[in-house]
Amino acid sequence: MTRVSLDDNATTPVEPAVMQALLPYFGPQFGNASSTYALGQNAKKAVEMARTQVASMLGASDSNEIVFLSGGTESINYAIKGSALAAKRTSGRNHIVTSSVEHVAVLETCKWLETQGFQVTYLPVIILAVSGYKMYWPVAAIFRAVRQFVEDEENRLPIVVHTDASQAIGKVRVNVVELDVDLVTMAGHKFYAPKGVGALYVRKSMVLDTIIHGASQENGRRGGTENVGLVAALGQACALVEKNLHEYAVIMQESRAFLLEQIQKHCSLTNVSYQVNGHPELSLPNTLSISFENIDASRLLDCESCILDFGGYRMLILVLPV
Repeated sequence: MTRVSLDDNATTPVEPAVMQALLPYFGPQFGNASSTYALGQNAKKAVEMARTQVASMLGASDSNEIVFLSGGTESINYAIKGSALAAKRTSGRNHIVTSSVEHVAVLETCKWLETQGFQVTYLPVIILAVSGYKMYWPVAAIFRAVRQFVEDEENRLPIVVHTDASQAIGKVRVNVVELDVDLVTMAGHKFYAPKGVGALYVRKSMVLDTIIHGASQENGRRGGTENVGLVAALGQACALVEKNLHEYAVIMQESRAFLLEQIQKHCSLTNVSYQVNGHPELSLPNTLSISFENIDASRLLDCESCILDFGGYRMLILVLPV
């Protein structure tokens, strides 16, 4: 029996076209992108092409707004620490607001900043309102409301808005102009690029303190020799998302609907009680969240009888005990 992973919200395999973009730079095109001779300049061109591809997918106006990093966690650290430290240094601001259900990389970064004298407000979330795991919240409307609430006050400085879009890219449209955000995190391995590479969108007007010091790579924002192969792979993955997002979404939605239909059918035949969680329209198109009564989730998630292949397309089934 072929074992098929259904948890592409945790990580994804590398798309063959993405792998092809990576391989030359792990072979004959191994140059250092900071070198001035031909081999190095070819590597630099690959990095800048990838930067353009990422910027285009996000709707960014300038490719220099993209910073390549080692993954989502570093991107989150750079976004939050870099902006917080810069704000405190330039204007004395030291208040951060986040939600209590963010990724651990966000929460741990905020906890560290608390030890550095920052005040952090963790907004509670009503679980019943977000019972659909990986719900796609109307973040653009939330950001607009927050900006209006804060910045319309007299003598208030502009706020900095960061969003971790790692779980959204490749599943729904992520456009920095529509979102009106200052910083956007992405992690390549969430949308068929390799692990170990990510990026941060930094609005042109943003000031960030450097976190990793070294040479002047990434326009002076992140020291360290670029991993050209991984960067090229991330760029190719973003180009595929930009080109095929609508097709991807349709396939995911149809697969999710078929899977739910089959689960409902078999639960009815076996008298198994279940609950479908989440908003029917605001959930990510690749995600189906179901609770089964009196069934241990941890055992079911690794049960061979529930590993299914729906035309080669993978989905996340999150099983929660009622």
